[in-house]
Amino acid sequence: MPRRSKGYRRAATAPSLDLQPVPVALDVFDVIAAMSFGSLDDAISYIRPLVADTTKPTRYRARLLWAGAKRVRDIAGAAATLDAFMALAVDAQLISDYDCAWLGADVRDSERRFGAQDVKHILDWALRGNNPFDDQ
Repeated sequence: MPRRSKGYRRAATAPSLDLQPVPVALDVFDVIAAMSFGSLDDAISYIRPLVADTTKPTRYRARLLWAGAKRVRDIAGAAATLDAFMALAVDAQLISDYDCAWLGADVRDSERRFGAQDVKHILDWALRGNNPFDDQ
């Protein structure tokens, strides 16, 4: 004996979907790029807690450092910006003050010792307005 329906009727056409645009969350790099900093100290104080967040991957934190340096390159001189952001990298425990090595646990041992060189390279590219990361 065939099963009987419980009185539900199948719709003749597919229901129309009322699609609303989904708001896109801004990337923190876009936020930093849109920020207007009055001085180098203002920029450092804004970026410091972001770079110091050790729950984030080292690559992400290095990109935050790059985005901040790129944003403030017109505010202060290149030497002052480089010095301030290198000090930020040490203060935020991105690199070691003792041996200049990367401190993140997600950095390969073979690359760990090049922390200060890598950070300086990232900052040099930021001061020139270039992106050293190959993912964008």
